[in-house]
Amino acid sequence: MFVILAGMGLLTHLVLSSYHNEVLSASSTIHVAAPTPTPTPVIVRPGWNIFSNPQFAYSIEYPPTVKPTVNLPSDVYLHFVTFTTIPKNEEGSTPPVEVFAISIRKDSLENEVAFQRSRIEGHGPVTYQGQRPFTHLGHTGIQLDYGSLSLISISRPPVVFTIYFPNLTDASFVNQILETLLFLQ
Repeated sequence: MFVILAGMGLLTHLVLSSYHNEVLSASSTIHVAAPTPTPTPVIVRPGWNIFSNPQFAYSIEYPPTVKPTVNLPSDVYLHFVTFTTIPKNEEGSTPPVEVFAISIRKDSLENEVAFQRSRIEGHGPVTYQGQRPFTHLGHTGIQLDYGSLSLISISRPPVVFTIYFPNLTDASFVNQILETLLFLQ
């Protein structure tokens, strides 16, 4: 009986050693493979506030100089939040300015980009300066550039998130906001 138990112990040791070596070689292979490109890692910005929406499973940070306003869903948007400057005095004589907005629509990335282009280009004196594809946390996206106006659309099927920057004076602000966008779940 002792020989059988010792033999089973040796067999178990050999099987586990073999499994351990396979796991190690598999994990070392994973480390050698190129990672999925994600140009915007999630960053926590000290002093910024966090806006989150559990229904659409995301959070984003915004500067303390702006405040979010959640708008009611419409026949176009499932979710729409504007982030505007806070008036500088109590009388509110300095009107709030929209800094950025987030919209969520049930659509494909391609259809969302076409929708946004027709919405922007059909309603204002803007000059389309191009688009560029990117990946954020494994989700594909497209940035549309119009100079002082920029849109970032990110696919998260079955919906598309679009972040709209209507009064862009500093292009690095787009990345500062995008770097804080986190998809929950």
